[in-house]
Amino acid sequence: LLGGCARLPWVKDTPKDPTPPPAPTLKVVVRGVEDKLADNVRAHVSAGSRRCDTPAAYLDELAGRAREEAQGALRAYGHYHAEIQARIVRRGDCPRVVVQVTAGPRVTVEAVRLDIQGPARDDPTFMAALTTPPLRAGRRLNHAHYTATRRLVETVALERGYLTGHFSTHRLEVDPARNLARGVLVFESGPRFQVGEVRIDQQPAVVE
Repeated sequence: LLGGCARLPWVKDTPKDPTPPPAPTLKVVVRGVEDKLADNVRAHVSAGSRRCDTPAAYLDELAGRAREEAQGALRAYGHYHAEIQARIVRRGDCPRVVVQVTAGPRVTVEAVRLDIQGPARDDPTFMAALTTPPLRAGRRLNHAHYTATRRLVETVALERGYLTGHFSTHRLEVDPARNLARGVLVFESGPRFQVGEVRIDQQPAVVE
């Protein structure tokens, strides 16, 4: 017998992980394009977030949706004439969504109207920052360039003190039949704000 003060061997309880591992999801396979185009298609196809045990009756609907989602992903890079096929391949325990893409020609930016109205038009520093905007004539269309150009104008306006500046017109016109695009951006700067008198009042420290 063990004495009352003896310590019995014990096993430390291993805490259970309260978070179960995530369920496996459908794999999206993109063929026919690579790099950024393929990555963008995968990011847009929502089937990639569906579980492997998704009912078979729903898989065909996911394939149809994948075609539309891939179309939007390719248009973001100027491919408005892409041919896309999507199908479900049942292999193993988890089906795959295979998206076959023929990207086709890209839309070209035909012209960009970037018009600055108001006092900022006569601000050389402001105008110099906009000499080479991301969206420029002659380049292949990338919708991100249009968004980046808008942000560039807004950022420079804030840095230069045009705090009420805003776009009165902003649009991206795409003509798929001609495979051309045109950007129109009109920015009303409003007045430039100046820093007024700055006063710093310092109170002596009170030591008790």
